[in-house]
Amino acid sequence: MGSAMLELIKKLAGFSKSDESEQIKESEEFSTELSKLPDRYSVKELEEGKVLSCLEAPNISVRIERGKSVSGANARKAGERTIFLDGAAQSEPFMDHERQVYNLDHHDGVERSFTLATCEQALVLVRKGLNLSDKKWTIWANDPDLDTVLAVWILLNHMHLRKGDAPVYRAIVPLIRVEGIIDGLGLEYQDVAGLPKAQHKDVMSKIDHLREDERRIKSDGRWDEIDFATYTRKLLNRIDEMFFRPEDFKDFKGLEELARAELDQNNSVIVYRTDMGIYEMEEYLNRVYGTRPALLLLQKSDGVYTIRKSDLFFPLEMDRVYRFLNHEDPEVSGRKQENRWGGSQEIGGSPRLTGTGLKPSQIVRICRQAYKRPPAAERLGRMITGSMFPFFGAMLAFLGSELLSLFGGAYVKTGTDLFTELFAPVVALFTLFLVFWQCRHKPYLYGFRIPAGWDWALLLPLTVPAAVAGGIWAVREPFPDLYHMLMLGLFLPASMEVLFRVNVHGWLQEHHEIQEPHGRWFLSVPVLVSGFGYAAMLAVSPLSLVTLLDGALGLWAPVVQGMGAFLFGLGAGIMRERSESILPSMILQILMCSLLNSLPI
Repeated sequence: MGSAMLELIKKLAGFSKSDESEQIKESEEFSTELSKLPDRYSVKELEEGKVLSCLEAPNISVRIERGKSVSGANARKAGERTIFLDGAAQSEPFMDHERQVYNLDHHDGVERSFTLATCEQALVLVRKGLNLSDKKWTIWANDPDLDTVLAVWILLNHMHLRKGDAPVYRAIVPLIRVEGIIDGLGLEYQDVAGLPKAQHKDVMSKIDHLREDERRIKSDGRWDEIDFATYTRKLLNRIDEMFFRPEDFKDFKGLEELARAELDQNNSVIVYRTDMGIYEMEEYLNRVYGTRPALLLLQKSDGVYTIRKSDLFFPLEMDRVYRFLNHEDPEVSGRKQENRWGGSQEIGGSPRLTGTGLKPSQIVRICRQAYKRPPAAERLGRMITGSMFPFFGAMLAFLGSELLSLFGGAYVKTGTDLFTELFAPVVALFTLFLVFWQCRHKPYLYGFRIPAGWDWALLLPLTVPAAVAGGIWAVREPFPDLYHMLMLGLFLPASMEVLFRVNVHGWLQEHHEIQEPHGRWFLSVPVLVSGFGYAAMLAVSPLSLVTLLDGALGLWAPVVQGMGAFLFGLGAGIMRERSESILPSMILQILMCSLLNSLPI
């Protein structure tokens, strides 16, 4: 039953076993007599290549790429928690404990006769207490000879080798010592191991057994043709069969790590897939690794997750996590209010009706965003930029006018006329570019979706009077032709709504809470900033815009128009948030512009 469940887990994960033709081919290359022990090693095909992992150490990824070799300088700059094996880095052995980058090698920059082989160096790291159970680790290799594969086996099985009195440790150390001597000094110096004759003979028999397929494949000239990851996986299984006993895995539980993100130096959010329940998995992680992530997610099936806050005292409210997940999940909409991430302050789950539309990597990224509040300087910078860029545009126009005045008044008039004529098409093209650049991956997140609910309609008593007061982009002059009618009567007002309710609002909503359909009412920072920017853009517009109150208000007309623009911006922003869509405010803007444009003024 357990083996069948493990096979199901690996099949769902897309491991290489699903590629039956490749498996059959490799089985002909390298037979295995594995029968009594669980098959703990798997090969998964990712975008960047094949990755080998162990179900008991799902946080460790092994990459074996033929010919892979980086310079020593680049190796030292590698990502944190990286281990290079036996020539994958062209450098002497080094240990960067601050960044946890290690090069296990005995070729470059060393006296080979006095340097431990790669597998022996790996054993020293494990016995010295290197913490391989926590956070994400990557192991790089370029050739699966026995020295390298033994090093991989040691690192993946570190939990069984931490203590020197474990039976598997006592059984394999003599083989590691002899293989290290052979790989470093040559076959003629086997006696340096100092083993009793009978034990030495047994060890050499095991080494010959482990290397027989390597010798055969190399003698046939096919070593550069085989798949290194699959070959390594089967050799790891053969080592397991030699040194583990079935009772060593009586409590074995397979874990597949789907995604991970570091919240801080000591806490992570991790998504697992396993046949255990969330509480059983939490207890298992604590027992085997001595630790558990602050946020733990269990994938029960595609799109269905349980999320648990394992550390009750971790300073992250689950309500905030649910809110961030709901905001970005494409399957969550105010049109189905019950279909949301939610739960208690300790445990919750994904949307019940449809499941989530987020990938595991996206889930952990969003959880990290919920915890990692952006610096105040970044938030303030976005607010200032979003509200002040209309004034920057006006300043550039003024400077251009001053420059043209040096050549005479005729140039100023020509430049002003040209600027007025090009204002609408330039704004439309600029907005179209921003939409493509900013929204192409997640258009639903920026309001390109069907409106949810109807509570946004409560803003109409505010937005309609504000529009009549001159707070919209209705042009005073009649349209001379179809081009101007479409450009000024349709594309310009639509572009202004998209520019401020999609681009500016969307740029700010990543760092600030916004309203939700049927949720509480408040003024969010994105609404305030985008509303002010909208009013500022209308104030500095080179176009002559309609206001019905010019005659009655006289000099106060621009003030009322500005207040109308600001109130319209606030109302349209709230409509955008509560409907989750740009359509209500855009349709209102276009309809009101069409109405005012058609009035004889």
